[in-house]
Amino acid sequence: MDAFLILMVSIAFLTAILTACRESEWGYKDDGEERIK
Repeated sequence: MDAFLILMVSIAFLTAILTACRESEWGYKDDGEERIK
């Protein structure tokens, strides 16, 4: 289960980075994740 938890944390971290990049590129705020998809 440790590997699974590490995987989930890694996915969440990458998602946060991608969201931040999209915010700076398109001007979305914290609720922009739903609108982008």
